[in-house]
Order: sequence, then structure tokens, then C-alpha cells
Amino acid sequence: TINGILFFQGLFWPNPDGKIDPGGKTFKKLVAAVELNFAPLPQSGATGYYSYASGARQWGTVKTIASLKSVAEQFAVKKPDVNIGLGDISFRLGGKMSPHSSHQNGKNVDIRPLRTDGAESPVTIDDAAYSQDDTKILVELLIADANVKSILFNDNKITGVTYYQGHHNH
Repeated sequence: TINGILFFQGLFWPNPDGKIDPGGKTFKKLVAAVELNFAPLPQSGATGYYSYASGARQWGTVKTIASLKSVAEQFAVKKPDVNIGLGDISFRLGGKMSPHSSHQNGKNVDIRPLRTDGAESPVTIDDAAYSQDDTKILVELLIADANVKSILFNDNKITGVTYYQGHHNH
């Protein structure tokens, strides 16, 4: 049991002590983990997407993960040779995820813009390899999903996105 507590504490605390004090930090994290009900983004066997962040950074609400999988599957029907790049979502227990100020509640997702060459690598809206047409299709599918509230992305020629500093590449 103590080893399990030490492992759990090591997820959020640099100096685990193996104790669970009533009302203490570990107790609160345990309660929060149960309330979060986060699910991992499947790293393999998925249709229409690839992960560009580690699995430890890709935990989301059940609704968020379902929406991502659904949008990726719909996109794969329209563009079968292109995969969507999915990055940071949240840690398993939420909490601060540098360099983000968000990504704590399992509802914020980094998604790469699409490329003209279909490569699974970064691109910005200023790169020649940026596919505005494919990214527009992706944005339309995201907007149509009831779970999506806003899209922070800096291509002002795509309807439905909101400019946000630092979002030229996701």
C-alpha cells in the first residue's frame, strides 16, 4: 500500500512521503482524481489521428476523448490519407501543465493545423506546407461537435476560430 501511495504522490509531488493525511494534499488529489473521471487518449489503433505528445499529457474527460475520436473518424472519411495531430490535453490528475495556463480540466486540446504534404509534423500558418483547405475542413467538423466550445487558432481566414497569442501552430 505504501508503495502505491508513493507512486501516486510521485505524480504530483517532488518529495512523496507515503502518507495520506485526512484533508491533506494526497487526500485531496485522490478525491479530485475520482471526480475528474479522466480517460486516456488511445495511443494506437485509432482512426484518423496521431499523437505528438506523450500519453502522460493526453488525458481528457470522457466527452473530450469521445469528441476527438469522432472528429478524427469523420475527418478520415473526407481525407483518408491525412491524419490529425493531437497534442497536449491534461495530466491524469489535472493540474498545471507547462507551458499552458489551461490544459488542467481535460477539456483543452492542442491540435496541429494540417499540411499540404500529409506529413505528421509541425507546421505554422505561415509555412508553404500549411493546408488551409484541410484545416478548414477540420475546423468545420470541430465546430459541428456539441462538446466543442471554442477554437483558438490564428488563421483569420477560417470562419469559427478565435485569435489567441502563440496559436499559429496549433
